Amino acid sequence: MLRTILVALDGSRQSLAALELAISVAGDMHSRLVLVSAIDAGEAERILADAGALVAASEITYASHVLDGPPVSAILDAARAHDVDLIVMGTQGRSGAARAVLGSTSEGVLREGRVPILVTRGLSRNEPHEPQGTPRRSVEAARRGL
Repeated sequence: MLRTILVALDGSRQSLAALELAISVAGDMHSRLVLVSAIDAGEAERILADAGALVAASEITYASHVLDGPPVSAILDAARAHDVDLIVMGTQGRSGAARAVLGSTSEGVLREGRVPILVTRGLSRNEPHEPQGTPRRSVEAARRGL
């Protein structure tokens, strides 16, 4: 059972895709969301406010936190502090190269994380949508703790 899901946000298209997926999973699993951002405090507050509005519209319980410090350790510290069951994040953030397979923050969280981590990529409007899996399959995998 997924009681608490942490969503790492940085304002990128990929983090928005991660938020949308987390909202879907949280709705199906009756989970609580913890929204976090480890970028510039002023911008992080705006990103978290926008994300909070999307979550609130879905009637899902959530909390949001601006994190201090290096993103990987800040995200993992927040995951421990909130006893999360799943971390959801985008493949690459604002600083990711266009062709990078995985951003350094995502890679670091995957390497060092001790809870299941669901990484998703956002599609630009110009990219054809050829899904590697469906959100439903992702929800089912999350239920099994994968």
